[in-house]
Amino acid sequence: MEDHFAKYTGLSRTLSQIKGKKGVPSYKSKDKKSRIDYDNDNFSIITSIDNEIASVNKENKKLIINGELQPYNPRSVYKCLVKMALSIMPEDEISNFKNTISWINIENFEDDAIKTNSFVCLHSFTPGRDPFPFITATLLKRKRDDLIVPYMSFFLSFSNYSFQIFIPFTKKDENILGKQIPLEYFPNFYSDNINVKYRIINLSKNEIVKNDMNKMTYKFKNIDIVRYDEKV
Repeated sequence: MEDHFAKYTGLSRTLSQIKGKKGVPSYKSKDKKSRIDYDNDNFSIITSIDNEIASVNKENKKLIINGELQPYNPRSVYKCLVKMALSIMPEDEISNFKNTISWINIENFEDDAIKTNSFVCLHSFTPGRDPFPFITATLLKRKRDDLIVPYMSFFLSFSNYSFQIFIPFTKKDENILGKQIPLEYFPNFYSDNINVKYRIINLSKNEIVKNDMNKMTYKFKNIDIVRYDEKV
């Protein structure tokens, strides 16, 4: 699960300078001809004419990155978020999620035969330099059982990103089975910022997704462009 989440967020973690065990991870295109590295507070981007991952609008001082993600399984990404939620859940609530635990413990995603289109994630992107400098993980519990909302939701934010999901397969949600559930974004410090970009991501698909692109636009102060021929 963690591997699929890492592949899904790989390019984003490079562009947002999110450090791992070995510093900010580099991004490399599938053909290895294009790459993005971050070091000493600067980005170094090599883009090949065979696989252009970056373009520059000098007039508006904008850099457009369009990189291909590594192959990933969307449902495994969702399961990874569910696993994070379960790991911080109060012990007296765990008994309500036995079916959930059994579900994320399915070893091979090919063996997950559940057919659904309801594993959706409310995602946001907040521009700026590290608006969420710390990882924040929050469990949200329904106040009353007569409300038509999921029993438990999970909110995760770090760097420029937030992810919000509901935790499936709890017996506490039997009263909302088959009903259309309105999902609301959990507010954060930047909720009123008009530049925050919101979108709904469906992570229900239970197969490997290939050739998925991630396009992001950045403003820059200074940029040096060097064109070269590999034969020189």
